[in-house]
Amino acid sequence: MKKLLMLFGLLDIISIIRSYEPITLLLTNLTDLYWLQVLNLVLFILLGLSAYFLLKQSKVGLWLAYGQFPLRLGFMVLSFGFLFSLHNILGGHGDTYKILAWTLMAFEFVRLFITILIHKKFYTGTTPSLT
Repeated sequence: MKKLLMLFGLLDIISIIRSYEPITLLLTNLTDLYWLQVLNLVLFILLGLSAYFLLKQSKVGLWLAYGQFPLRLGFMVLSFGFLFSLHNILGGHGDTYKILAWTLMAFEFVRLFITILIHKKFYTGTTPSLT
């Protein structure tokens, strides 16, 4: 079950790769940042950090995943967002896109639930530690 953290880290890397264009737009226009753009930039920084720490199976990665959860939903940078490609491949319409979006958001909640379970099972102990 702890190996799922590595999968979550890989999913974060895939999310960063899929968001390459918005990231470059944010980084090239740092002079006129608005609060939503700042939050979006924070999300991408958190994604990179959580990917690193989740691949190392560190407790810090879990805390970063908790912190980025609302930002993921708000900006629709979902762990399983690569499945949106299915919509394009299948030539779907607006209704199938909505169903897929809600399904992927449900997957995001499942990921959060699994992260909590892993945190409780493997990372709760008598001594507080960040590693």
